[in-house]
Amino acid sequence: MWLIFGGSGFLGSVICRFLTERGIAYVAPTSTQCDLRDTEGVSRWVDKVAPEVIVNCVAMTNVDFCETHPELARELNTVAPARLATLSRGRKAFFLHFSTDYVFSGTKLSPYIESDLTDPINVYGWSKRMAEEAIQAAYQDKSLIIRTAWLFSEERRGFFVYLSELSAQSPGEVTFPRQVGSPTYLNDLAETTLKLVEDRRAGIFHVVNSGGTTWKEMAEFFFTCYPGGKFKVSEKTEDNRPARRPKYSVLATDKLKEKAGIVMRPWQEAAKECIERMNEKRGEL
Repeated sequence: MWLIFGGSGFLGSVICRFLTERGIAYVAPTSTQCDLRDTEGVSRWVDKVAPEVIVNCVAMTNVDFCETHPELARELNTVAPARLATLSRGRKAFFLHFSTDYVFSGTKLSPYIESDLTDPINVYGWSKRMAEEAIQAAYQDKSLIIRTAWLFSEERRGFFVYLSELSAQSPGEVTFPRQVGSPTYLNDLAETTLKLVEDRRAGIFHVVNSGGTTWKEMAEFFFTCYPGGKFKVSEKTEDNRPARRPKYSVLATDKLKEKAGIVMRPWQEAAKECIERMNEKRGEL
């Protein structure tokens, strides 16, 4: 039995779908049923379900909101995961937590590996880094921390859904800040996650599609494959948002291949499949 916190979110809902398809039993309380800041409430759910695997898909991921609300970011992104790791240890359950490329500063010019120095440049990144450290201190032997980035999917929210909504409008121009990172198809992330948990792989793993790119290049790829309004895509070097972003945060997946035998496909291949599914869904309407 799996106990999943955040099962109705962007990431958690796909994890739950994959579990359902594979016939794996799970319980996923909603945020109204269980607030991760409620220590006693979380403990009751763990006692009630008695899970073999505890999954944390809850996070405050709005980077700019985290920057202006650091205490709330710390509660949800650091304190709550650390508490879940401790509860997992008490139950002898395997613990799964998701982290981010934003634990890195972005000053490196080659893909980051798991053992590279973490040096976040915003509150969100710091809150996630502190969670990693707390989890490993509390329950290193049976905790899996997956660092991922730039999630996209044909379902609900996400970058490609945003672009599809733009395509329904009149042709225009869309501008993105200059960043280089690793896109990740949610289906690929979910499939790889289940394999790592099934094998009880502990430690930190990077799980992203292979190849680095920019938001501009991703958008251009999307508009090439997705019929509809064509937008001119441009890039800006100035970024006046409250939180700084790492300029370069491509994640290497060599460890994933060496330790688990998993090779992540190129982001373009995954993106094409995602866009094809979006086209199929649109045709069904």
